[in-house]
Amino acid sequence: MATIGKRWLPGHIDETFTDKYEMRNYLSEIIVLPNSRLAGRSLYNLDLGEVNVRILKIIRNKQDIFPDTNTLIEVNDLLLVEGTRDDLMKMHGTTGIDILGEIIQDQDLQGSNVKLVEILVTPHAELINNTLKNTDFRKKHHLSVLAIHRKNYNFTEKIAHETIKLGDVLLVQGRQDDIDLLQRSTDMVVINELNYAPPLDLRKGFLSLGLFGAAIILGSLEIVSMSLAFLVAATLVMLFRCLDTEAAYNSIDWRLLILIGSMTAFGTAMKKTGADVFLAQQVVTYLEPLGVYAILGGFMVLTVLLTQPMSNAAAAMVVLPVALSTAAALGVNERTFAIAVISSASVSMVTPFEPCCILVFSAGGYSIRDFMKIGGLLTFLLLGIMLWLIPLIWGL
Repeated sequence: MATIGKRWLPGHIDETFTDKYEMRNYLSEIIVLPNSRLAGRSLYNLDLGEVNVRILKIIRNKQDIFPDTNTLIEVNDLLLVEGTRDDLMKMHGTTGIDILGEIIQDQDLQGSNVKLVEILVTPHAELINNTLKNTDFRKKHHLSVLAIHRKNYNFTEKIAHETIKLGDVLLVQGRQDDIDLLQRSTDMVVINELNYAPPLDLRKGFLSLGLFGAAIILGSLEIVSMSLAFLVAATLVMLFRCLDTEAAYNSIDWRLLILIGSMTAFGTAMKKTGADVFLAQQVVTYLEPLGVYAILGGFMVLTVLLTQPMSNAAAAMVVLPVALSTAAALGVNERTFAIAVISSASVSMVTPFEPCCILVFSAGGYSIRDFMKIGGLLTFLLLGIMLWLIPLIWGL
């Protein structure tokens, strides 16, 4: 990983919405000059002619204002706008503004009650085969669509006139109440949300760190069980308001919980139907002609594969009895087979289903393919080293 592996790591870690939708070139800041004809006008009555520019936020006296159609523009307002460079230059020549060169981030598009979300267009949506303009989407839902994503292509220009298709993902800016109202409808589904990050409170941060540090110490010394220690620490973090309830819910990746539940059910099904024992017996049937090393390697690979739908301990307990009886029948060292099976249950990084892998799966922005490519190579490299070392140390 220090040499070749790090070059294979994905480059999409911490990708922002503005990067994902390639909006960086379409976001700019402009300042309203004293002679500007925009001053004193509301967004509803704003006539920009053929210029396709949308005002997303107004900064006035260091206060953020997320405008609606009735919001008035004043002199010296700083406007965060979306539009092409050509449109901004046309606007510069006719309306009395000055274009600034600041870099726009996701945080500039949101506030304490205004958020960015991705919504998926479902089969029931009235938007299908229609446009945002024709359906009065902004007026009806009080939400602004900033971009449209369709089959690896992003629409960021003149999206009001773009025909919406089933499966399109819309990047939307709006107030939390309006987003919640949309979420309760059957037309569209909120699939991803960028949460507003309030200023950090270091005291609460250190308190949280102390509580979980104490949980690790108490669990490690076996004063209480590790699971109970972390449960108590998490409860205290909530009681001391180090983290509010909404932030706690938003921090959970529900897709991973569904994935874990599905794989656990699959593992249970394999155990109840006897599929796991059947597979272990097939290793002996097909690899016996190839010798002891092939059978040992087969048990190791099977253990790694079974740890994907099952827990490490369950996979080892399934393979271990068959491996021990096989070793006894072959007249070889049973302990060598036992060590090989137990060790193989702890080295799998082929998929993110392992608990340790799940911890970094979402946070690192990885995909299952990343694990199969990098983790798969590491796993089979470890298996090869173990297949050589274990018989060398414990003997066959």
